[in-house]
Amino acid sequence: MMKNESQIAELLQKVGARADPPTELTSEIKANVKLAWQDEVAMQALKTNSLKRSSLKRKIGMTLFAIAASLFIAVGMNMSDSPLNQAETIATVTKSVNQVEYKIESGEWQNIGQTLIAASYKIRTGSNSYTSLRLQNGMDVRVGEDTEIEIVNLDTIFLSTGTLYVDSNSTVSGSETDISIRTPFGQAVDIGTQFLVQVTPQQWRVQVRDGKVEMKDDNEVFLLESGYRLEISESDTVTKSPIESHDDSWQWIKNVSAPFQLEGATLDHYLEWISKESGKKIKYRSESAHEAASKTILHGSATNLASMDTLSNIISTTDFIIIESTQSSIVIDR
Repeated sequence: MMKNESQIAELLQKVGARADPPTELTSEIKANVKLAWQDEVAMQALKTNSLKRSSLKRKIGMTLFAIAASLFIAVGMNMSDSPLNQAETIATVTKSVNQVEYKIESGEWQNIGQTLIAASYKIRTGSNSYTSLRLQNGMDVRVGEDTEIEIVNLDTIFLSTGTLYVDSNSTVSGSETDISIRTPFGQAVDIGTQFLVQVTPQQWRVQVRDGKVEMKDDNEVFLLESGYRLEISESDTVTKSPIESHDDSWQWIKNVSAPFQLEGATLDHYLEWISKESGKKIKYRSESAHEAASKTILHGSATNLASMDTLSNIISTTDFIIIESTQSSIVIDR
């Protein structure tokens, strides 16, 4: 047994169990442990030659002993919590593709993985890279390639550059909370909708797939309805144009579509999800077909397939057929 481990064991045997420490002491110990951990990480970066490695081992041993002693003093304190607890979490990562990073307190960028997201976290994506987030209020946020955002809080996201897609999921979550997407040019506030915001050095634009968006640029306010895109240049030139729900500019969002939870869902619920992901309208040949779809229960899993790739497979397990599939709609019958 190492010398440091023997010292710890001896201390534990002599002292025995203690009462929970005061809150102030608990906070102080947590802070000290965090500082010690940060020191250890910093020291690991200094491994440049054998002499420094030998010195580093001695320092790490001392650091680990200090951490263990702090743990011993704070008997009953839960030190297994992650640095970000559930109370601080405002969003979770549902899917990431390729290079997606977030900025830590030291200012370094690290791979986002399945990181829990707290207020003021910054996230960026590289070329051909995407991520999707689920906010605690039920909103679905997807980050396009070459984008940088800051999750200010549950109500506000700052988009400094790139593309951001928001689905308020109001029909699913029941959320009536608005979200504001702020940019260097202005801000867009949703009114129960699916919309996209894009920022470049020369302009910013908002396009609405469903619902409405209030777009604020300096002292001007524009109300943008579904099926339209509004672009405002840095010289304040305003351009409004129609846009289809299946336009190519929407297609990247399917790259980070969260898998549909198929087991136990009804067919009409699944088809609604297909419609939201693809921008295609679902049409039933008859009312009886629609009613039957609402009573048809699905089973299995489609986690490894993209949204539209699941359609033919799922339909084939039911009594329904696809009568027609065009660029803008899908017709279902049985």
